[in-house]
Amino acid sequence: METQTISKLNLHPDVKAKVESKKWFYTDTVKDHFFNPRNILINESESHEYEKNADGIGMVGSAACGDSMKMWIKVDKENDKIEEMRWQTFGCLKEGELVSSNPDFIKVEDVKMGEKIFDHTGKEAYVVETSKRKINGFLYKIIPLISKFNTLNLTEEHPILAIKRNELVGSRKQSHTKYLRVDNNILIKTKPKFCLAKYLNPGDYLVYKSPVKIKDIEEIRETELKLLGFYLSEGYFSAKEKSSGQYGIVAFAFNKNETNYIKELKNLLKKKFGKMPSERIRDNVSETYLCSRKAIRFFNRYCGHMAKNKKLHPDLIYLPLNKQKTLLNYYFKGDGHLYKDKRKNRQDQLIMSTASEKLSLQLQQLIARQGFFATISKRKTVPSNINGRLIPSKTCYVVSYIKSKKKKSFAKKSRNYFLVPIQSIIKEKYNGYVYNFEVGGKNKSYLIKGFAVHNCASALASTSMLSVMVTENGGMKIDDALKLKPQDIIARLGNLPSRKFHCSVLGDKALRSAINDYFRRSGQTNRIIVEGARIIDPETKTTDKDIEEAILEGALTLEDVQKKLKVGISNKAVIPAVEELIRFYKEKYFG
Repeated sequence: METQTISKLNLHPDVKAKVESKKWFYTDTVKDHFFNPRNILINESESHEYEKNADGIGMVGSAACGDSMKMWIKVDKENDKIEEMRWQTFGCLKEGELVSSNPDFIKVEDVKMGEKIFDHTGKEAYVVETSKRKINGFLYKIIPLISKFNTLNLTEEHPILAIKRNELVGSRKQSHTKYLRVDNNILIKTKPKFCLAKYLNPGDYLVYKSPVKIKDIEEIRETELKLLGFYLSEGYFSAKEKSSGQYGIVAFAFNKNETNYIKELKNLLKKKFGKMPSERIRDNVSETYLCSRKAIRFFNRYCGHMAKNKKLHPDLIYLPLNKQKTLLNYYFKGDGHLYKDKRKNRQDQLIMSTASEKLSLQLQQLIARQGFFATISKRKTVPSNINGRLIPSKTCYVVSYIKSKKKKSFAKKSRNYFLVPIQSIIKEKYNGYVYNFEVGGKNKSYLIKGFAVHNCASALASTSMLSVMVTENGGMKIDDALKLKPQDIIARLGNLPSRKFHCSVLGDKALRSAINDYFRRSGQTNRIIVEGARIIDPETKTTDKDIEEAILEGALTLEDVQKKLKVGISNKAVIPAVEELIRFYKEKYFG
């Protein structure tokens, strides 16, 4: 049977440039299978149609990379050979989803290789590959109970860091709500795990994470922070020169009765820039302005200009918490108010607004670093008329939070992240492009509007080659297919970078799963290969599968495995079993 070649993948030009680069250690064979993967099913309609006549179906996920794969096989039953194989990888985001990056938030379709982003621990990581594909199927819209602006739109197989409510010890039904009741102490002590989107339910908890790095900038002192807070909320540039395109004035607008703020602002501007600003009053508005290119350069560097384009410079994202607190306080003075909720058991909220989408998300990050979870809502302002001039409706982002760590909140603070419950999950029909990228480093994860997800690298070349190997020359005997090892795939490809080894393992596991499914369907249960996990260290609950995954991630010595899994540290008696497994899996995967 002739192998099917499909060239339907839409790859980002930077991905292609990297793979074709001499600095990228991929062979020509790898490049060929990467850009023209064989036997791949691209969309849901193809996979649904092919599945109708498949003899075996396998579905696996790799803990090493967060990837998921589905595989279908057709068997020549008379000769016990695999005559056809198709496969599909999953896990992508709808265009427009905002990735938490440094310096700001980037649409997923605009992410480039080398981009600096934040992983699920809040640390910096780098994008090493990007991908794009078209689907005709469904997307899952995951809507948080609070801050619905942070809603996620992704494919059903995308791994999301979460805690499933029904898996918590002691969770039980309640008469007044559809959610299971949970013990908060148990909840905040439970370690989140990556879970496919399709397995999440309303009431489960998403993980929100803000950047953790702290880096002080000496030249950003109290005066500068107060000024930046005022500018972010009430500042703007004016007097643009036609010839140079440069602005000549920075101005601030307050209500004329806010005399204390106006006086403080004037003193701050005089202290920072050495010039006393001027003031003019129009109706109820006081405009404090300063003619200073130096001032304009300062505010533009750290905050940008124009209300909808304002955002924080990376230096401000990492400042010590006490400095960020000052910045937030002065933003609140300029464009915030305290909402006193008189309803029973309700709490007062601090509310700030901005016309900038990115700034609203950055404010949410800064507030989270202070220990509070802020919600964001997107609203339209009411059209108004000022001195006969019509002011049209505009988009506004409202950031609000309760400044009390003692009061109950829907978002639970746990260690150094927040657990935010899911209100609803909507499965929507979608026909269009979805995007993903691979993150370097050990965590291989990233944040979408602060919520943690896994990257899902494609494993294109290795699985494409595997599909060729088992179907070429009339098909491979099933017993021979079961003897294939990841290093056999790598040998046919002419080698792979070490960090991509787990991709060949993913295809190998999917094939075994599909073959086992064929055995079940055909009544050959005696041929099913059982690969169950067994506990090696009862104290840490470490299994042989945990050790296997650790080795696939590069932990090749006892010290490396212990550093990663803490196995055998307090229970020395299990070390011989751990060492035996290390030898076994090293031999299995690396020869």
